[in-house]
Amino acid sequence: MESMTSGALSIGSTTAMGVEDDANSFAMGTIQQVENNENSYHTPTRTSSLPFCGSRYEPECDPNLQPVIGMQFDTWEEGMTFYKMYAHEVGFSVRTWTTHKDEHGVLWKRFVCAREGWRKEAPEEERIKPKRKFKLTRCGCEAMIGLRRQDDGKYKVARFVQSHTHQLISPSKRHLIKSNREVSSELRSKLLTCHKAMVGTSAAYRLLSVEKGCPENVGCTKRDFQNSHRDFKRAIKGADGQIIVDIMKSKQAANPAFYFDYQVDENDKLINIFWADSICRKNYSLFGEVVSFDSTYRFNRVKRTGGSTTSRSESENAFFRHFANRNLALIEFWVRFETALEEQRQEELQEDNASLHTLPMLETCWSIESHGRDVYTHEVFAEFQRQVVAARDYCHVKSIVQVGEVRTIGISSKSGKVRVVSFNTSTKAAHCSCSMFESLGIICRHIIVVLKNEGCNEIPSQYVLHRWTKMAARQLSYDANGHELEGPSTCLSPTIKKLYSETCSKFSLALHAAKHCEEKMRYFHKVVGDAFTQLEQMGAISEQSKVQEFESFVGTSFPSVISIHPPDVANTKGSGKRLKRGSEQTVNQKKKRANSIQKVPDK
Repeated sequence: MESMTSGALSIGSTTAMGVEDDANSFAMGTIQQVENNENSYHTPTRTSSLPFCGSRYEPECDPNLQPVIGMQFDTWEEGMTFYKMYAHEVGFSVRTWTTHKDEHGVLWKRFVCAREGWRKEAPEEERIKPKRKFKLTRCGCEAMIGLRRQDDGKYKVARFVQSHTHQLISPSKRHLIKSNREVSSELRSKLLTCHKAMVGTSAAYRLLSVEKGCPENVGCTKRDFQNSHRDFKRAIKGADGQIIVDIMKSKQAANPAFYFDYQVDENDKLINIFWADSICRKNYSLFGEVVSFDSTYRFNRVKRTGGSTTSRSESENAFFRHFANRNLALIEFWVRFETALEEQRQEELQEDNASLHTLPMLETCWSIESHGRDVYTHEVFAEFQRQVVAARDYCHVKSIVQVGEVRTIGISSKSGKVRVVSFNTSTKAAHCSCSMFESLGIICRHIIVVLKNEGCNEIPSQYVLHRWTKMAARQLSYDANGHELEGPSTCLSPTIKKLYSETCSKFSLALHAAKHCEEKMRYFHKVVGDAFTQLEQMGAISEQSKVQEFESFVGTSFPSVISIHPPDVANTKGSGKRLKRGSEQTVNQKKKRANSIQKVPDK
């Protein structure tokens, strides 16, 4: 086959020849063909000096972007950046080939086309079955650039091979060139922020694609994003038990009211950990009587507990399942838990604000309902109001028996069942056989009827539990050491947090206002660039390494010495399904027996 020269066209050309990828173009004269036998497959090897595919491709571009022999750079990194820009412009990927050093540093640095060389074939006796299929990329391309250090410390282009032995990548696919793809610090920060907000890797990439206009502008592929998350898991592998304990210690240092404790087994593996920040401890001091503990559970990936015994626990389980799954590392669970807890507390603040500054509509003209609206939170009042309406519409006095100061009243309701209320006319103490107050802390419809008939316009004070009132959360609480059980649990200054939030908002508004006008966009681009330059002049801006970014994400430095190891990985699937109670198991067994009887064929 005759060799032909095909020039890669500059941007704007409509000719595909010499530009589009063609992985299946093989030349008979450049590779040795082997017999098509499935038991004797070998990677093609080069047998002549002719270029791969029998063709040479001469890239063409703006002369200012093309390297030339003798071109100088202050550092070899600048030369590498220039060559990568050139490679992106004409359509090929770059990788480092060789480096030669002397006592003064790098003497020679060579960068080659990513398709340089040939894939090495392992000897038959050493060959193992690959874990996954791979595609061949090497085709013996000789395009390269060589940089050599001069006496003045600068680097000169000492060798440059322009021709390629394969077709070049078309403009529409140049964003896929590997050497130009990078999960930058900005993108890693976005990814980690999305994970903190319980947004997965794929969804985070879609968000960035929309934010930046298209996937081509992101700077990397979705697979690169997934690999970045893999790198995070590798960085914390084997250390997340130690890391989470270190996080707890830093939390406690920032706020002494933060409490935690943990247990390890004989192998120093973390088996239990308990923590409660100042707000959790305050809530427990105020509402501890209504805390439900989960006594049935099933382990997940690192034996975290889940499950439920009451309707309240079921609600909490649904809350935890929203942000936890069996594939999360312990640190990822912690970060997501913090986010979810913050979201829950924000909702509580909104409800508290609504209770203080708005009033629900009344459904009766009874004064006792109006009093309940004044003292109870909205959620508690909604249940009290249902009892008031039921007392008005469905409850009737059936009998009254007076013995001294105690009056016993029989009251029927919608169901027809008669409830008995014992009422002390002196102390206004009441007890109903339905025991709703003892269960929920809210007086029932039957007691409300009695109070109404006794001329009580307000709920007796002994039946208004402080924990259900609007002012409950405003009570100050202290731990045994005198620390107030409410306060900051982070070292970040509130002023900085506020300024950061306001700056992000203003930046987004300005970008939205400028994005449809080139003149405005250029002005905004210049302003941001000038601001960054000014920040550099105010002090050195040191870029964080990948590990430092991961440490910033979790809130502590990764340990150099690990004394607390992560929990064992459990083999069970799922993120904490509820174990069935005995009664439920009995019902299921009966159903199974019934189904098995139905399946027995007639004889």
